[in-house]
Amino acid sequence: VELSCLGASITKLLMPNYANDGASLDDVVLSYASPLEQYDDKNAPYFGCIVGRVANRIRQGRFDLEQRELGETVSYQLDRNNGANHLHGGYDGFGYRVWEAEIVEEDERRALRFTLTSPDGDQG
Repeated sequence: VELSCLGASITKLLMPNYANDGASLDDVVLSYASPLEQYDDKNAPYFGCIVGRVANRIRQGRFDLEQRELGETVSYQLDRNNGANHLHGGYDGFGYRVWEAEIVEEDERRALRFTLTSPDGDQG
C-alpha cells in the first residue's frame, strides 16, 4: 500500500493476480504517476482522495440551513467548481489539501492516521 498526504490519498494497492495463480501483484488503484502530477492536475477525477467538506454535488452551490433554536434559516453560498454546482468541497476541498500523517501503533499493529484541521467557517 502507498499513501500520500496530498488529499489523504491511496496511491497504490497491490493485490494478487489470480488469473495467473496469484504469482504476480497488480496495482488496483486508479492514481497518478506521482503526487506532483496529482498536485499539478488538481486531481480533477478525485482519484483515491478524501473528498469534502461535502461529497457529491450541491445544486447551484447553495443550501439553506434551518436554525431551529433561533427560528430562522441561514443561506450559504459555496464556490461553484462544477459548472453551476459545488462538487466535493469546491476549489479548496479536502482532496487538494496536505494532511498531517502519523504512524499509530496499537495492539502490535501499525496504522497511518491522517488529520486535517478545518476551522469553523472554512469553505462557507
